[in-house]
Amino acid sequence: MSDVGKHSGEPVEETPVVVPRNRLLGLAAGVTGTLIAWGFLVWQAIEFGGKARDGQGLAWFFLFVATLGATACLFATLILTTKLIATLRGDVPPPKSAGPPGGRRAAR
Repeated sequence: MSDVGKHSGEPVEETPVVVPRNRLLGLAAGVTGTLIAWGFLVWQAIEFGGKARDGQGLAWFFLFVATLGATACLFATLILTTKLIATLRGDVPPPKSAGPPGGRRAAR
């Protein structure tokens, strides 16, 4: 019989994950800011929707702009939250190494 399994064999020491605090702080601030902006734009869209139903024609334009802005803010919030969770898990990709300038063609 051979040892097959996750816990068989020699123990392997894992290195602790170093969490970059500046990146966490920036991502947390970005998530908070975009979430607050999203809430404000949703509130404004509701207000403009009420004004548009009352007959103010220009309110339809502002309703459209506020809706697009709220959608973009929520999308950005989701992206930043995903990056924040990945950073907390330690899945941050290493920085790109500086290769030869000019791409593949210049490397020939």
